[in-house]
Amino acid sequence: MATIIPSNPSEKKLRAMAKRAQTSRKSPAIPITLSFSRLLGVFKAVVLISTASIISYASQTALAPVYGGIPTSLYHSKVSAFVFAAAWLAKYLPFKLPFKARSLLPVLALHVPAIQRTLARYSESWGPFWGPIVTEGVTFYPLLFLTVYSTAHLTDSGNFATDGIVAGVFAGYFWNMQSLVPKYLMNRIGSSWILTRCGLPNLAGGIYALVSPSLLLLTAIPAMLHTNMYNSMCTSTVGLNETLAASNYTLLARQESNTGYISVLQHNHQNFRVLRCDHSLLGGVWERPPPGFEYMDQVVKEPIYAIFVMLEAVRLIDPPPKNPNPKALAIGLGVGTAVNGLITHGVETDVVELDPVVHQYATEFFQLKENHTAYIEDAITFVKRENSNKGKGRKKYEYILHDVFTGGAVPASLFTLEFFVGLRDLLSEDGVIAIVRFTP
Repeated sequence: MATIIPSNPSEKKLRAMAKRAQTSRKSPAIPITLSFSRLLGVFKAVVLISTASIISYASQTALAPVYGGIPTSLYHSKVSAFVFAAAWLAKYLPFKLPFKARSLLPVLALHVPAIQRTLARYSESWGPFWGPIVTEGVTFYPLLFLTVYSTAHLTDSGNFATDGIVAGVFAGYFWNMQSLVPKYLMNRIGSSWILTRCGLPNLAGGIYALVSPSLLLLTAIPAMLHTNMYNSMCTSTVGLNETLAASNYTLLARQESNTGYISVLQHNHQNFRVLRCDHSLLGGVWERPPPGFEYMDQVVKEPIYAIFVMLEAVRLIDPPPKNPNPKALAIGLGVGTAVNGLITHGVETDVVELDPVVHQYATEFFQLKENHTAYIEDAITFVKRENSNKGKGRKKYEYILHDVFTGGAVPASLFTLEFFVGLRDLLSEDGVIAIVRFTP
């Protein structure tokens, strides 16, 4: 008779465990699904934060013509930091928002240009301090809050310590993107419609819609129509001139560029023409002699500001330079009044101008003389490069004009000791520098 020996129970368990492990290796659907879901959430979060940095730049560039670039950016980063922190912490509140935050993002982004343009009519009463804060308080900051709030939920790990690390990573990413986006777009702004103050919010709205598609997007159609039909920065020049005619102005040209919104305006009754960058005047001339000066010769058009003529007076310094063929360097062009004066008196002149559109419009609308050398670049780069040239071709100037006022203020980087030392090194031994410095 055969004897059956029962197997060891522990051995059965081991065999069962091995079988389950083998099955799990062959069918890993659930772990992969969970891993893919987490990675997709992180990817969406990165896209959302990147889009917020785009709308951050677009918001500031849209407000710059109203309040100036410096007042607009003065508290933007600080308020953004507060909103970012508040939005991330809002994830831990005992209650949730009564709506899906992500579904509102494309709608809000597409409403930003219309709301900002509507609120611009109150700019005079709000002033340059409160104006940007209040305007972005109902446009960009709510959008940033919902973006960060959505990001916090998309990357939620269920662990407070891990969430803190993730929050720090995304905060650092947002701040880096806020500095990288302007650098990348600076020399591309205005090159196409999408890369304009009107196009960037639409680009952001489109990206938000791809991440969070929703039928609520249909509610943004009226705002988009308003932007394209009534926003003066987005409408056609012909349509805008119909509005400006009531104030006796004609818009001759306009284009967005790396320093701001460049435009050429002419007053139809008083016959003067001006070049603007955002809300600042870069210069202007009387197309016909101003009232009371009709007898004056108009071979050289009279500037609307005397300061531009005073800059040219640098060539009258006594004693004059020893070089019988003096050279001049103009940092900042404006409409070219001082440059034209120097060229007219036989001074070989180089011009350093950051904005190519400013140089273009000075030539087309303000008769900038062609016999000069233009360097379309940053003045700091120009000065460092020329000073690094130790050979015979190193430039030396008898006159240097320094006039870089724009955007309601002056760029601090062009008023540092290092920069002025660089200018001194470009001067000839008996050279002189004339500096325009506006003080309140």
